[in-house]
Amino acid sequence: MKVTYNEEQRFIVAEIVGLLDMEAVERGLVEMNTVMDRYKCHHVLYDLCQVELALEVHEIYFVPKLLKEAGNMNVKRAVLFSTENEQDFAFFETVAGNQGLNVQIFAERKPALDWLLA
Repeated sequence: MKVTYNEEQRFIVAEIVGLLDMEAVERGLVEMNTVMDRYKCHHVLYDLCQVELALEVHEIYFVPKLLKEAGNMNVKRAVLFSTENEQDFAFFETVAGNQGLNVQIFAERKPALDWLLA
């Protein structure tokens, strides 16, 4: 995972390329918490356009619970996805929203940033 901080617009970009399984999710969560604490930033753009999604439905359902347990309730997350994974990310968005997380999925970067920075 490549993580960068946009100081001018005050948001974090997390780009993941390759396999996205539960191990990658758990590692990424630890890294993101560190970066969010360092910059005192709670706006995150996850660029997952180049992931090979290796999560089962029950694991996708579990990810929002991990985010909540890590104390990430007040984070605004825009998630960029590849259209081949649209159903899985739509499911994640629904589950996350039902659990009180502020998550929106996008197929294009500009609308994602517009929403994230609004």
